[in-house]
Amino acid sequence: MSYGEVLVLFFIELRSLYKKKIDLKGASFQQVIAIASMPLGGIEMSALSEKLGIDNSTATRLINGLVAKNWVSRYQDEDDKRIIKVKLTEKGKVFQVVFEKQFDKIGHIIEKNINPIDKQKTIEAISKLKWIILKMNNIK
Repeated sequence: MSYGEVLVLFFIELRSLYKKKIDLKGASFQQVIAIASMPLGGIEMSALSEKLGIDNSTATRLINGLVAKNWVSRYQDEDDKRIIKVKLTEKGKVFQVVFEKQFDKIGHIIEKNINPIDKQKTIEAISKLKWIILKMNNIK
């Protein structure tokens, strides 16, 4: 099996696991991922769309839904009014913590199913893979 095949299958199974095991609290799965990946200090809309791998128009619709739930607020950059930023509200911060705890719970379940001898090797391999993907995402 090639890396491409393994990665696609891994992505599909991991996404499926998260969708089944996470209580979305009335949000879409994409909204949960946006909340989970949003820094507490806020983020530019363009940076968020790039981080999530979605078009700016899709990010706008996604954020509109989160604004309607009062989980994020949208505001203009003070120095450059063309730049729109989003930031978690207090309610959004609460849900971010809730989702992080659910992600951790899934991690603990997976950890219980890994041979203790292989645990460190698995963490290192996943960390290396994450680093490679991060570098690939930053190459323009």
